[in-house]
Amino acid sequence: MLATIFLWVIAGFIALAFLETTIEGRYGGAVKTKGWSKKIFGYKIREYHFWLWYVAVPIFVFSPLIATGWNEKLFGALAVAYLLGGVIEDFIYFLVNPYYGLKKWNSRNAKWMSWFKIGKIEIPKFYVRNIIAAIIAWLIFVR
Repeated sequence: MLATIFLWVIAGFIALAFLETTIEGRYGGAVKTKGWSKKIFGYKIREYHFWLWYVAVPIFVFSPLIATGWNEKLFGALAVAYLLGGVIEDFIYFLVNPYYGLKKWNSRNAKWMSWFKIGKIEIPKFYVRNIIAAIIAWLIFVR
């Protein structure tokens, strides 16, 4: 059951990648959306992304807990899905956005994200943060 819920949430994140591509188009990072832009915990974030990623998406992702009541393993699976789903959504955004693609998945073209660079290899910092947090959530709540 946890695996099914996990995959359902990931499917939602994949759909969200297509939606964000439609909303942002050639203006990645939501640079043309209305609203404020602030640094929060060292990350530049626009109002659109705040309301989407830190309010609306968590409400939907964690809604099974409202229906079932607190369940540690379910919470862990949902937390892992939320954290990994953000990474999967972002990567798919680059794959399906006709203005970007894998050739523009880098710090030169996606300036709205902070990147780790090791030689020629680059990865968005939030990918690393989310993957580490997902592993910790899995070990604490699901395993």
